[in-house]
Amino acid sequence: MLIPLPTAGEWFKMSEGDLAARIAEYRETAEALRGIAEQLRFDPRRSNQLRALADGFERFAIRLEGVTDMACSAS
Repeated sequence: MLIPLPTAGEWFKMSEGDLAARIAEYRETAEALRGIAEQLRFDPRRSNQLRALADGFERFAIRLEGVTDMACSAS
């Protein structure tokens, strides 16, 4: 099943497998950024910036999961 995702006022379709891979990639990126932030213990400003970026990737993943849930409940 293809899942429509909004982008710039238009819709494009992404397969469920591609969507799951994208979600996993965002979560892996967030985890990697948090790991780097942990190594920067002596530079709190930079580590906070990396944690904020990681949180953004986590929000991307959550948003895509929500799109998946909406598409599945609509069909």
